[in-house]
Amino acid sequence: MATRRPTYNVFVTYERSDVSTARAVAERLTSYGLSVFLDAQTLGAGAEFEDALWEAMWESEAVVAVVPRESRSSRMSFELGAAFAWKKPVYAVVGDAGPATIPVSLQHTVVLPLSRIDEVAQSVLRRPEPVSEADKKVLAEIYLQEGVPVDQLAVNPPRLDDVVKRFADATGRQVAGEEVMRLLLTMRKRKALPSLKQRSQKE
Repeated sequence: MATRRPTYNVFVTYERSDVSTARAVAERLTSYGLSVFLDAQTLGAGAEFEDALWEAMWESEAVVAVVPRESRSSRMSFELGAAFAWKKPVYAVVGDAGPATIPVSLQHTVVLPLSRIDEVAQSVLRRPEPVSEADKKVLAEIYLQEGVPVDQLAVNPPRLDDVVKRFADATGRQVAGEEVMRLLLTMRKRKALPSLKQRSQKE
């Protein structure tokens, strides 16, 4: 039986004026079996937008930035800032028209033309294999025992560090805190994360 290839998530950030380039990027990445989040521009505003964007960014293994032909919006700046803060690999891609200037935040990032987007896909696919389903079950149990909601773990480094250490001890996998948060958010979205009410009921 053929081995199922793990799914990697990629977040694409872009300006509205560069939507055609962003779609070309997404189409090419998808052809490699990558799962691409491209719809941040259609999410609107407010708390729901922030929650959806936050989760999509956490779930991504990498971020692809379409270098804007004009100045960046505050939204793109926020997305890039989050990507760098959470230590996501960031790849910059230039469309055929090319940008007026490379934004300061991307000047230390390798910038590739759209014609070389295949290299980005191949680089993402070379990343370490995602955590197995068995290890996710272990993480779910540790989360239940810890008793701290996902959103609170993100702003409570000591408790998150405790989850990371316990996960490493139980599985032998050395996974960074941001990766554990990404896993927890993905599991919550897919309803694979136990409710902390279960812990209360047991107690």
